[in-house]
Amino acid sequence: MFNCQYLEQDLPRYFPGHSIQVSRAPAGEVISSLVFSGSNYRLTNRTNKEPRFHKTAVNAMCDLISDLALAEAENSTSDLCFHASATATASGLILFPATRRAGKSVLSLALADQGARLFSDDFLPVTLENDLAVGQATGISPRLRLPLPDMIAGTVNGLVAERSAPNNDQYLYVPLDAKYLASAREPLGISAIVLPTRQEDGPAVLTPLPPSTVLKSLLKQNFATQRHGALVLDDLATIATSIQGYELSYCDPHEAAGLIMSRLGGLTPPLLTRFSAPKARADQTQATGDPKEYRRNSDCHAFVIDDCLFYARPDGSQVGHMDGSAVYLWTLLLEPTSESQAIELLQDAFSAVPADQIAADTKVVFQKLKEQGLIQSA
Repeated sequence: MFNCQYLEQDLPRYFPGHSIQVSRAPAGEVISSLVFSGSNYRLTNRTNKEPRFHKTAVNAMCDLISDLALAEAENSTSDLCFHASATATASGLILFPATRRAGKSVLSLALADQGARLFSDDFLPVTLENDLAVGQATGISPRLRLPLPDMIAGTVNGLVAERSAPNNDQYLYVPLDAKYLASAREPLGISAIVLPTRQEDGPAVLTPLPPSTVLKSLLKQNFATQRHGALVLDDLATIATSIQGYELSYCDPHEAAGLIMSRLGGLTPPLLTRFSAPKARADQTQATGDPKEYRRNSDCHAFVIDDCLFYARPDGSQVGHMDGSAVYLWTLLLEPTSESQAIELLQDAFSAVPADQIAADTKVVFQKLKEQGLIQSA
């Protein structure tokens, strides 16, 4: 930081879970550089030299924290890093993968008001060790969008106590003390995963989810990509099939927090069962030599959970999933199959669906399977 004396004084409010040392000379590799020009803040980082400009200190710090999250994902020894919030109960960690406008930060503060501790507001490094999925606390203050909902404003005032809370017209950072905020790097095993959805009205409802739904969410929110995609996918599948996931539908965050604490607050982190993709039987069918026929690429890593096909590209650069007819086609492609053959088989199997819709959908799936390197010419 250069010419940022005001921000230096405010750092403990943004990072209350850290021990902060201010040095006038860089002691190691510089992740980001923040300079105040007198009228705006200029932020650059080591991977993107193009500067970003901010009018307020709060927005500059918001961007800087994003840089720190990316650096954590790139350099950490953690296996995974989720865009998520996490709350520590007396027995385990509840993970809330990020969903836009789901109110995860508001929900975290409502949980803190009921005796839980905030572990992370925005990102969480996770390591699979000793048969547990272990999260590491970030020690960073939660950030709320303004204006605050009326039902949470009193809670925020009570948690902040006498600390000054950095804010502008858009955001409010809520500096918490150790009673409500875990110290940076504190480890704790994950005991439950909750996907929140905020509603306009209605009671809070907590519903168990199938592993495939949990895995889709974890896959989307993981941004640690330093390892081969097959390894990442298997770790995500291990978590999704070992730790129960829930959908939380709620309107009142205090009611939702009470429901979570009563239903999930006593759960202990389950021991992980390492996921192993089932081995497909060896294909005994001889290819006809038809260049239009395809079969599975033996170098790809893919498997089906529930009604969804999950995959990693053969080069490990990308992981993803496909729903619907992709699962049926993946079964067919154990043997050499052409696009036209697949369409005919699907039309016979799903006669209630319009034939032209099946044909169009099958062509789209075939194209994606080819683009992702999951199938090859037979």
